[in-house]
Amino acid sequence: MLCLLRRGLVAAACGLLATSASADGVRQPGDSARPGARATPRVHNVRLASWRSHNICPMHGAVHSVRSVDSLREWRDTLTQDEAGAVGRRVLWSREKVLVYAMAMQPSAGIRLEPASSVLRLKSGVLWWPVKRSPPGPGGMPITVQSRPCLIALVNRAQWHRIRIVERTI
Repeated sequence: MLCLLRRGLVAAACGLLATSASADGVRQPGDSARPGARATPRVHNVRLASWRSHNICPMHGAVHSVRSVDSLREWRDTLTQDEAGAVGRRVLWSREKVLVYAMAMQPSAGIRLEPASSVLRLKSGVLWWPVKRSPPGPGGMPITVQSRPCLIALVNRAQWHRIRIVERTI
């Protein structure tokens, strides 16, 4: 944009145009950002509204699995237990989603999964879910039954294309 007139009114109008062009994302001379520089991805916090740990997962299958359940219909296709039993309360489907992290079948009971934080991180389309895994307690009687520990959590609706579990054994 070129404004070489000396009149105050025209100069003020040129200044307004330059300001609006800059606000629209057009780079102006003197901008400190480097050309072609990438913007830093924003990190959003996604709060856990409720969660429950299960020794025998109410989800179909026996393999290691991470799922996001978006509707009551999908819930019925995925889980064998009602909402209140699996998560502790009814799911508000218009505002919430359900996350399920299930381990593969384990040779003993007593492994417990729980959230490592009440806040999950959403960055660049990936939801980072920190989970603590507690082994069976010492001194307890060993139980030789098959179990499939899982963690089921309610979160506020957000958009992601992948869920990453960050597991920590304590």
